[in-house]
Amino acid sequence: MKIEYFKDCGGSPEHERNDCTVRALAISTEGSYHEAYMVLNGFGRMANKGTNIRKFFKNNRIVLNKVFTKLKFRKQITLNKFVQKYPTGTFYVRITRHVFVVKDGVAIDMTRPKTFCRVTDAWEVTEIV
Repeated sequence: MKIEYFKDCGGSPEHERNDCTVRALAISTEGSYHEAYMVLNGFGRMANKGTNIRKFFKNNRIVLNKVFTKLKFRKQITLNKFVQKYPTGTFYVRITRHVFVVKDGVAIDMTRPKTFCRVTDAWEVTEIV
């Protein structure tokens, strides 16, 4: 499994912390950091604070012209098995206290997720039909 690391997400401020939800939203929707920031800010995200992403997607299935469909698992699976099960497509992936994007089998993140970490939630990101 390949992992791509990024430090900047098209205009993300250097001083911003706890913004993995914003970065992942920008990457998964192919939007800008600012657009994703404003969407989550409108939901109640405060600067340098995390976001309850489960609650956000429960209330918002369509975000920045993309549809987020929650995947159902019988039990949590490792990131490696997730990529094997879903080799194509774009996914907004949540592990404990962190989120990132998996796109066409490649994990895109600003940290180094372990291939054995447990995926707690995932949403498939698709175009509006």
